[in-house]
Amino acid sequence: MDRLQSMKTFFLLDQSDYITHFLDLAYEHLNLPAKEVSLTKITSLLELVVRTPSTTCSSDPNREDLSAELCPISLFDQLMKINSMVGIDMKKHLQNIRSGKSFDIKESLSQTSAESFAGVASGPLLGIDAFSVTFTVSFPLSLVLNMKVMTKYQMLFRHLLKCKVLERLLGSNWLNETKLLSSKKSFSGIEKKILMHMTALRGKMLHFIQQVIFFMFFEVINPHWDLMIADLKKVSWN
Repeated sequence: MDRLQSMKTFFLLDQSDYITHFLDLAYEHLNLPAKEVSLTKITSLLELVVRTPSTTCSSDPNREDLSAELCPISLFDQLMKINSMVGIDMKKHLQNIRSGKSFDIKESLSQTSAESFAGVASGPLLGIDAFSVTFTVSFPLSLVLNMKVMTKYQMLFRHLLKCKVLERLLGSNWLNETKLLSSKKSFSGIEKKILMHMTALRGKMLHFIQQVIFFMFFEVINPHWDLMIADLKKVSWN
Protein backbone atom coordinates (compact mmCIF):
# COMPACT_ATOMS: atom_id res chain seq x y z
CA MET A 1 0.00 0.00 0.00
CA ASP A 2 2.89 2.36 0.67
CA ARG A 3 4.03 1.87 -2.93
CA LEU A 4 0.59 2.88 -4.20
CA GLN A 5 0.65 5.97 -2.00
CA SER A 6 4.04 6.85 -3.48
CA MET A 7 2.58 6.49 -6.98
CA LYS A 8 -0.20 8.88 -6.03
CA THR A 9 2.25 11.35 -4.52
CA PHE A 10 4.70 11.47 -7.41
CA PHE A 11 2.57 10.70 -10.46
CA LEU A 12 -0.83 12.11 -9.48
CA LEU A 13 0.71 15.06 -7.59
CA ASP A 14 -1.15 14.26 -4.37
CA GLN A 15 1.30 16.48 -2.51
CA SER A 16 2.32 18.68 -5.40
CA ASP A 17 4.68 20.99 -3.52
CA TYR A 18 7.58 18.92 -4.84
CA ILE A 19 6.68 19.64 -8.46
CA THR A 20 6.35 23.36 -7.65
CA HIS A 21 9.85 23.43 -6.17
CA PHE A 22 11.17 21.38 -9.08
CA LEU A 23 9.75 23.82 -11.64
CA ASP A 24 11.31 26.72 -9.73
CA LEU A 25 14.70 25.11 -10.25
CA ALA A 26 14.38 23.39 -13.61
CA TYR A 27 11.80 25.28 -15.68
CA GLU A 28 14.30 27.52 -17.47
CA HIS A 29 16.33 24.49 -18.55
CA LEU A 30 13.23 22.46 -19.45
CA ASN A 31 12.02 25.31 -21.65
CA LEU A 32 14.81 24.44 -24.10
CA PRO A 33 14.25 22.05 -27.02
CA ALA A 34 14.14 18.48 -25.72
CA LYS A 35 17.31 17.55 -27.62
CA GLU A 36 19.25 20.20 -25.67
CA VAL A 37 17.96 19.20 -22.23
CA SER A 38 20.40 17.34 -20.00
CA LEU A 39 18.70 14.33 -18.43
CA THR A 40 21.51 14.13 -15.86
CA LYS A 41 20.86 17.71 -14.76
CA ILE A 42 17.09 17.40 -14.36
CA THR A 43 17.51 14.05 -12.59
CA SER A 44 19.88 15.69 -10.11
CA LEU A 45 17.43 18.56 -9.55
CA LEU A 46 14.56 16.12 -9.05
CA GLU A 47 16.57 14.12 -6.51
CA LEU A 48 17.49 17.34 -4.72
CA VAL A 49 13.85 18.38 -4.46
CA VAL A 50 12.46 15.07 -3.18
CA ARG A 51 15.20 14.91 -0.54
CA THR A 52 14.69 18.47 0.68
CA PRO A 53 13.23 18.33 4.21
CA SER A 54 10.81 21.18 3.48
CA THR A 55 8.91 19.08 0.90
CA THR A 56 6.20 16.73 2.12
CA CYS A 57 7.53 13.87 -0.03
CA SER A 58 10.95 13.93 1.68
CA SER A 59 9.71 11.30 4.14
CA ASP A 60 8.34 9.02 1.42
CA PRO A 61 9.94 5.57 1.84
CA ASN A 62 10.13 5.03 -1.94
CA ARG A 63 11.55 8.39 -3.01
CA GLU A 64 14.88 6.79 -3.99
CA ASP A 65 13.08 4.78 -6.70
CA LEU A 66 11.90 7.94 -8.48
CA SER A 67 13.81 9.19 -11.51
CA ALA A 68 13.35 11.64 -14.37
CA GLU A 69 12.68 10.68 -17.96
CA LEU A 70 12.46 12.46 -21.30
CA CYS A 71 9.81 11.02 -23.59
CA PRO A 72 10.57 11.03 -27.33
CA ILE A 73 7.13 12.41 -28.29
CA SER A 74 4.59 14.81 -26.80
CA LEU A 75 1.61 13.61 -24.81
CA PHE A 76 -0.73 14.58 -27.65
CA ASP A 77 1.28 12.58 -30.19
CA GLN A 78 1.43 9.65 -27.79
CA LEU A 79 -2.34 9.63 -27.41
CA MET A 80 -2.78 9.95 -31.17
CA LYS A 81 -0.46 7.00 -31.70
CA ILE A 82 -2.37 4.87 -29.20
CA ASN A 83 -5.65 5.87 -30.81
CA SER A 84 -4.37 4.97 -34.28
CA MET A 85 -3.16 1.59 -33.01
CA VAL A 86 -6.61 0.83 -31.62
CA GLY A 87 -8.07 1.67 -35.02
CA ILE A 88 -5.56 -0.59 -36.74
CA ASP A 89 -6.39 -3.40 -34.30
CA MET A 90 -10.10 -3.27 -35.05
CA LYS A 91 -9.60 -3.03 -38.80
CA LYS A 92 -7.15 -5.95 -38.84
CA HIS A 93 -9.40 -7.96 -36.52
CA LEU A 94 -12.41 -7.56 -38.82
CA GLN A 95 -10.33 -8.48 -41.86
CA ASN A 96 -9.09 -11.64 -40.15
CA ILE A 97 -12.62 -12.62 -39.10
CA ARG A 98 -13.86 -12.33 -42.68
CA SER A 99 -10.90 -14.31 -44.05
CA GLY A 100 -10.92 -16.91 -41.27
CA LYS A 101 -7.36 -16.10 -40.16
CA SER A 102 -6.11 -15.81 -36.58
CA PHE A 103 -5.43 -12.34 -35.14
CA ASP A 104 -1.87 -11.62 -34.00
CA ILE A 105 -1.99 -8.78 -31.44
CA LYS A 106 1.82 -8.36 -31.40
CA GLU A 107 1.91 -7.84 -35.14
CA SER A 108 -0.91 -5.32 -34.92
CA LEU A 109 0.68 -3.30 -32.13
CA SER A 110 3.98 -3.10 -34.02
CA GLN A 111 2.29 -1.33 -36.93
CA THR A 112 1.72 2.40 -37.22
CA SER A 113 -0.44 4.29 -39.65
CA ALA A 114 1.13 7.34 -41.29
CA GLU A 115 -2.30 8.40 -42.50
CA SER A 116 -3.49 8.70 -38.89
CA PHE A 117 -1.06 11.56 -38.33
CA ALA A 118 -1.76 13.43 -41.56
CA GLY A 119 -2.33 17.10 -40.88
CA VAL A 120 -1.10 16.92 -37.27
CA ALA A 121 1.76 19.35 -36.74
CA SER A 122 3.12 19.10 -33.22
CA GLY A 123 6.06 21.43 -33.78
CA PRO A 124 9.43 21.19 -31.99
CA LEU A 125 9.29 19.22 -28.74
CA LEU A 126 10.29 21.25 -25.69
CA GLY A 127 11.87 19.71 -22.63
CA ILE A 128 8.88 20.57 -20.45
CA ASP A 129 6.61 18.68 -22.86
CA ALA A 130 8.94 15.67 -22.93
CA PHE A 131 9.56 15.56 -19.17
CA SER A 132 8.09 12.75 -17.13
CA VAL A 133 8.95 10.69 -14.07
CA THR A 134 9.34 6.95 -13.73
CA PHE A 135 9.50 4.49 -10.86
CA THR A 136 11.84 1.54 -10.38
CA VAL A 137 9.72 -1.41 -9.26
CA SER A 138 11.24 -4.75 -8.33
CA PHE A 139 9.73 -8.21 -8.62
CA PRO A 140 7.04 -9.28 -7.67
CA LEU A 141 5.49 -5.78 -7.60
CA SER A 142 6.51 -5.39 -11.23
CA LEU A 143 3.83 -7.95 -12.12
CA VAL A 144 1.21 -5.41 -11.01
CA LEU A 145 2.98 -2.11 -11.68
CA ASN A 146 4.16 -3.26 -15.09
CA MET A 147 5.12 -1.19 -18.14
CA LYS A 148 1.52 -0.82 -19.29
CA VAL A 149 0.36 0.49 -15.91
CA MET A 150 3.41 2.75 -15.57
CA THR A 151 2.73 4.26 -19.00
CA LYS A 152 -0.80 5.16 -17.95
CA TYR A 153 0.48 6.83 -14.78
CA GLN A 154 3.04 8.73 -16.83
CA MET A 155 0.39 10.02 -19.22
CA LEU A 156 -1.69 11.23 -16.29
CA PHE A 157 1.39 12.88 -14.79
CA ARG A 158 2.23 14.67 -18.04
CA HIS A 159 -1.33 15.97 -18.34
CA LEU A 160 -1.39 17.22 -14.74
CA LEU A 161 2.06 18.77 -15.17
CA LYS A 162 0.90 20.58 -18.31
CA CYS A 163 -1.98 22.11 -16.36
CA LYS A 164 0.34 23.10 -13.51
CA VAL A 165 2.78 24.73 -15.93
CA LEU A 166 -0.05 26.66 -17.59
CA GLU A 167 -1.23 27.87 -14.19
CA ARG A 168 2.33 28.91 -13.39
CA LEU A 169 2.72 30.85 -16.66
CA LEU A 170 -0.55 32.72 -16.19
CA GLY A 171 0.48 33.62 -12.65
CA SER A 172 3.86 34.93 -13.82
CA ASN A 173 2.11 37.04 -16.46
CA TRP A 174 0.16 38.69 -13.66
CA LEU A 175 3.46 39.68 -12.02
CA ASN A 176 4.71 41.12 -15.31
CA GLU A 177 1.50 43.13 -15.72
CA THR A 178 1.81 44.44 -12.17
CA LYS A 179 5.40 45.58 -12.77
CA LEU A 180 4.38 47.24 -16.03
CA LEU A 181 1.45 49.09 -14.48
CA SER A 182 3.50 50.18 -11.46
CA SER A 183 6.25 51.63 -13.65
CA LYS A 184 6.47 55.37 -14.26
CA LYS A 185 5.82 54.90 -17.95
CA SER A 186 2.76 56.78 -19.18
CA PHE A 187 0.23 54.98 -21.37
CA SER A 188 -2.14 56.36 -23.96
CA GLY A 189 -5.87 55.74 -23.72
CA ILE A 190 -5.73 52.90 -26.26
CA GLU A 191 -2.77 51.26 -24.47
CA LYS A 192 -4.58 51.40 -21.12
CA LYS A 193 -7.66 49.85 -22.70
CA ILE A 194 -5.59 47.04 -24.21
CA LEU A 195 -3.88 46.39 -20.87
CA MET A 196 -7.24 46.24 -19.11
CA HIS A 197 -8.54 43.70 -21.64
CA MET A 198 -5.34 41.65 -21.29
CA THR A 199 -5.62 41.65 -17.50
CA ALA A 200 -9.27 40.62 -17.60
CA LEU A 201 -8.58 37.83 -20.11
CA ARG A 202 -5.60 36.54 -18.14
CA GLY A 203 -7.70 36.52 -14.98
CA LYS A 204 -10.43 34.49 -16.68
CA MET A 205 -7.89 32.04 -18.10
CA LEU A 206 -6.22 31.59 -14.71
CA HIS A 207 -9.56 31.06 -13.00
CA PHE A 208 -10.54 28.49 -15.63
CA ILE A 209 -7.36 26.41 -15.37
CA GLN A 210 -7.54 26.50 -11.57
CA GLN A 211 -11.10 25.19 -11.73
CA VAL A 212 -10.02 22.44 -14.14
CA ILE A 213 -7.19 21.42 -11.79
CA PHE A 214 -9.55 21.45 -8.80
CA PHE A 215 -12.06 19.29 -10.68
CA MET A 216 -9.42 16.76 -11.74
CA PHE A 217 -8.04 16.34 -8.23
CA PHE A 218 -11.15 16.52 -6.06
CA GLU A 219 -13.88 15.26 -8.39
CA VAL A 220 -12.02 12.63 -10.42
CA ILE A 221 -8.70 11.43 -9.00
CA ASN A 222 -9.34 11.43 -5.24
CA PRO A 223 -12.83 9.82 -5.28
CA HIS A 224 -11.72 7.05 -7.66
CA TRP A 225 -8.52 6.52 -5.70
CA ASP A 226 -10.48 6.15 -2.46
CA LEU A 227 -12.75 3.58 -4.12
CA MET A 228 -9.74 1.61 -5.35
CA ILE A 229 -8.12 1.59 -1.90
CA ALA A 230 -11.41 0.53 -0.30
CA ASP A 231 -11.69 -2.37 -2.77
CA LEU A 232 -8.10 -3.42 -2.11
CA LYS A 233 -8.70 -3.51 1.64
CA LYS A 234 -11.53 -5.97 1.09
CA VAL A 235 -9.25 -8.42 -0.71
CA SER A 236 -8.29 -11.56 1.20
CA TRP A 237 -4.64 -12.57 0.78
CA ASN A 238 -5.07 -16.08 2.22
